[in-house]
Amino acid sequence: MKKLVFGVIFAMMLLVGCSNDSDSGNGGTGGGTTCNVPLAPSGVSASAQSASSIRISWTSWWWNEDRVTSYRVYRSTSFWGTFSFIGGTGTSSGNYTDNGLSASTTYYYRISAVNSCGEGALSSSVGATTNCNLPLAPSNISIVKN
Repeated sequence: MKKLVFGVIFAMMLLVGCSNDSDSGNGGTGGGTTCNVPLAPSGVSASAQSASSIRISWTSWWWNEDRVTSYRVYRSTSFWGTFSFIGGTGTSSGNYTDNGLSASTTYYYRISAVNSCGEGALSSSVGATTNCNLPLAPSNISIVKN
């Protein structure tokens, strides 16, 4: 009787192990579900908030069938340059503020969505230039009549 139970459990483990096969080109048998990475976010825009910060916004895919779990933000100082990961945000957020930037400098951004299958493609590049650092207005001024 114990051998039968072990055999049933072993057979069930084999079935469960094979249930994730798919038709997605990974050699699966077509019996399971397909896992797709999410689409690149759309509607990406960037705008300077100050001399040291830029706010990046995009259309959030939190409701879609790809079940986005987070977003990743990449930055470069060149439109065609290498983009480096600078941070991420949760699914309900369609924006990110990049702080600690140099004044009067143009930065470019790309966004990707992530789900349990992996990271999707990067969005199109968008750029914004931080505001210039204006000098403070003079204070304690007095007029002297000659």
